[in-house]
Amino acid sequence: MAEDLQQYIADIQQAKEYNSLLATALENVTDAIEITDREAKYLYVNPAFENITGYTKQEVLSQTPALLRSGKHNPDFYQEMLETVVRKQIWHGVLISKHKDGTLYDQEVTLSPIVNEAGLLTHIVGVKRDITQRKRMEAILREAERRWRTLLESVHLVVIGLNRSGEVEYANPFFLELSGYTHAEVMGKNWFEYFLPHPQRQSVEGYFLNILEGDFQTHYQNSILTKFGEEKIIAWNNTLLQTPQGEIIGTMSIGEDITERQAIARMKDEFISVVSHELRTPLAAIQGGLSLLASGLMSAQTDKGRRVIEIAAESVDHLVLLVNDILEVERLELGKLRLSKQSCNAAELMLKAQDQMQIMAKRAGITLSVSPQTILFKADPDRIIQVLTNLLGNAIKFSARDSTVYLNVALSEAEESLLFTVKDQGRGIPIENLDSIFERFHQVDASDSRKKGGTGLGLAICRSIVQQHGGRIWAESALGEGSSFFFSLPRLTTEDENNDNQENLGD
Repeated sequence: MAEDLQQYIADIQQAKEYNSLLATALENVTDAIEITDREAKYLYVNPAFENITGYTKQEVLSQTPALLRSGKHNPDFYQEMLETVVRKQIWHGVLISKHKDGTLYDQEVTLSPIVNEAGLLTHIVGVKRDITQRKRMEAILREAERRWRTLLESVHLVVIGLNRSGEVEYANPFFLELSGYTHAEVMGKNWFEYFLPHPQRQSVEGYFLNILEGDFQTHYQNSILTKFGEEKIIAWNNTLLQTPQGEIIGTMSIGEDITERQAIARMKDEFISVVSHELRTPLAAIQGGLSLLASGLMSAQTDKGRRVIEIAAESVDHLVLLVNDILEVERLELGKLRLSKQSCNAAELMLKAQDQMQIMAKRAGITLSVSPQTILFKADPDRIIQVLTNLLGNAIKFSARDSTVYLNVALSEAEESLLFTVKDQGRGIPIENLDSIFERFHQVDASDSRKKGGTGLGLAICRSIVQQHGGRIWAESALGEGSSFFFSLPRLTTEDENNDNQENLGD
C-alpha cells in the first residue's frame, strides 16, 4: 500500500513536471498556439499569438477567430474549414488575417480536432505561423524571375541552358526563331549531337566538359546548325548553373549571331585585295609608260609613243573612277550623300547614259538598245545617270560579244512611279546572290574584279542613291539566261514641287 502511494505521488510529480515542460514550450515557441472549445471560443493563446495578432490574452478569451478575419476570404472558405475539423479531420492551409492595428498578414495554419473517450469533439488546437515576410520574399523572387525570363525571351540573343549531360533544358524564343525549331523539338535534345556541325562537336563538347570541371572558358565561338542545315556563327558568353550548396548542375550560355558580321569582314578582306590589285595595275602602266618616255627610249611623236600615252591616260581615268567609288562609299557610310533634286526627263537621262557608255560597248562588241520615253519626274539627274551607267557598265562587262544590252523605262499603271530596266544576255547570277549583290564589298566571284575590273562597290552605291530618292532597286536572273536590273522612282507631283519650293525658300 505504501509502495502504491509512493508510485502515485511520483506519477503526480512526473505529470506536474511534464505539464510544466509543456506549458513552458507553449509559452516560448514562435508559432502562435490557440485552443478553442467546440464553439470555437478561445480558451488559451500563447505569447506568440499576442505578438503576431496584436491582441492580448485577456482581449481574445471568449472571442472567436472571427475577430481576425480580413475580409479576403469568402464565407464558404471558413465554412469548409470548420466542417473539416467537425468531421474530426486536420485542416491545413493559408489564411490572410487582420492585425489589431488593421494591417493584413499571411499565416500558415493547421487546425487539429481534440476528441474525448466517447469520440466527441471537445476542443480545437490551432498552430499558426506568420509567413508574411516569406510570402513577400517569394513575391520578390517571382517578380525577379519574371523580369529575368522576360529579358531572356525578348533579347535578340541566343540563350541556351544545358544540364551536366549536355541536354537542352532552356532555349529562348530568339534561338527557336533563328534555328527554325519548335520548343518541343529542342527540349531534352543533346546540344552537341543535334545542333552542332559534325567537325566542331568534339572540340565544343570538350570546352563544355572543361567548364564543368572548373577550367572555365567564358568566351568562345562556334557554328550551330539550323533545322534547314544552314550554319550560323555564334559568339558565346558562358556561366555556370549551381545549387545553393555550390553543386554545378549545368551551364547557361548567351550568344550573339555574328554570321553577317563575319561575312562582311571576309568581304572587306576580299575588297582590300581587289583594290590593291586595281591600284597596282594602272599605276604600273603609268609608271612603265612614263619611264619609257622619260628615258628617251620611245618618242611621244611615234605611234607606239602615242599608244603608251593613251594607255597611261586610260589608267589615270581608271584610277579616278576607283578613287571616286571609294570616296563615294565613305560618304555613304557617313550619311553625307547630298541630292540636288530637280525636274528630270527620263528620255534625256537615258540618252546621256547611252552616250557615256557607247565607247565601252563598242570595244566589248555589245549593242546598246535604248528605248527612251518622255516621262517627267523629280530626281538628282547626275545621280540617276550614275545609276544607269553603273548598271549598263556591269551589263556590258558580263555579256558576250555580239549580244545586246537593253535599257527601257515604263510608267506604273497609277502613273505614280516609273520603272527603269537594264537587261543583258550574259551568264546570269545565282539566285542565292540576288539580294547580297547590293551589299557593300560584295562580289559574286572575287576573281571577276581582276578579269573584268571593278571593286564590288557600284551596286551598293546604286542602292543608296535609289533609296535616298524614295525608290527601290532589285535584280532578277537565272544562270545562263542573263540578268535584269530594275529600279523604281516616284514621279514628280505638284505637291512635291510646292514642298521643295518651300524647302528651297527656307534654305
